[in-house]
Amino acid sequence: MNDLSPGNTFPDLELPDHNDVPRTLSELAEGDPVVLNFFRGWWCPKEQTFFRLLAALQDEVEVAYSRLVSVSIDDPVTQSAFRAGLDARWTFLSDHERRYVDALDLRETTDTLYRPYVTTTFTLRPDLTSHTVYNRAWLWARQTLEALSPDPRATSPTRRPTVLPTPPPPLAAVAHPARASSVNSHPTPCSAPPRPSLTGTPTTTSFNPYSPSQSTAQGNTRFWSFMIASTISTAEADGA
Repeated sequence: MNDLSPGNTFPDLELPDHNDVPRTLSELAEGDPVVLNFFRGWWCPKEQTFFRLLAALQDEVEVAYSRLVSVSIDDPVTQSAFRAGLDARWTFLSDHERRYVDALDLRETTDTLYRPYVTTTFTLRPDLTSHTVYNRAWLWARQTLEALSPDPRATSPTRRPTVLPTPPPPLAAVAHPARASSVNSHPTPCSAPPRPSLTGTPTTTSFNPYSPSQSTAQGNTRFWSFMIASTISTAEADGA
């Protein structure tokens, strides 16, 4: 009898899958976290309801680099039909010879006719170390998907650390470092146009012909100075 409590290594089971192909648990895990589910059989209404909920989790499990494995005493043909009816994509293992029921101490003692597995779910680390054990037969007492999801999430960083790579430098900095530094540097702000003086003393500033604001203001000043001078000259000529 094996100790399946958290922290101990789960036995590397070897059983035929739903296609009657011999498989091992370590082969199916492939170094990823595993949700290992032992269930009574396809005929149990509680199992059918729970497996429909479990099928809704398979998309998240697949993209999260985790594995689902289910084990029962059903023969491979029956398991294949049950799996197809659920539209399940994970592997089912058949222990129709009951090789591990007593060895794992997972026999349901209330059913002396079929001697099935008692409903039990294990979450295993990538090295098959037991992380969490859920042993509940009644549907309302079973683990919910919300309670089951954090277990593979907690064991995943041991295989795939969540460290983001350093972003690459800009292409301009790689091709032309000197040009990139001058382009990326902040330019000196242009000086504001001269503000009229309130005391009558003209304000002197350096004229920048390339500044649009300064060239426009200077041009307007010269135009109105010419117009005022022309008006004064015309008035003096008319008075004379």
